Amino acid sequence: MTFLAVGGGRSLLDRAPGQALGCRSRCAAMASGGTVRLDHGPQHPRARDRGPGIVHAGGTAISVYNTLAPEQVEYVANHSEATVAFVEDEAFLQKFLSIRAATPHLQHLVLIRGSAPAGVMTWDELVAKGKELVAKSPADFDASWKAVGPKTWSA
Repeated sequence: MTFLAVGGGRSLLDRAPGQALGCRSRCAAMASGGTVRLDHGPQHPRARDRGPGIVHAGGTAISVYNTLAPEQVEYVANHSEATVAFVEDEAFLQKFLSIRAATPHLQHLVLIRGSAPAGVMTWDELVAKGKELVAKSPADFDASWKAVGPKTWSA
């Protein structure tokens, strides 16, 4: 698999292994794809930082505007059969928590910035676990990204 690193350079490529293995370890459902990344705010360009890790873990990155009504977010999450949502901040997390009961495929919420309530993990926790796994077994990242291909995202 090849991907274009835009604006991130080598440091972006260096972060992908920890992100990917963190996603795989904490969000096993990601192996089947169907991931929603909810971070379309002023910091949206930082999404490029997380995208490669999510994709290398087998996830499909989908941006959802934070201006959508909860019912619209619910529709996107259900239609995509999202298993994991990466939420940019606490304000958008509250919107997502309000519809969580109506999103049966959703198994995990990951908060990018802010204090996570019980049942929600933080991006930093997820990446820390990934870095730990990379240190123990660097070859696991190669196995993770090599398992991702066109059939990963086909229905």
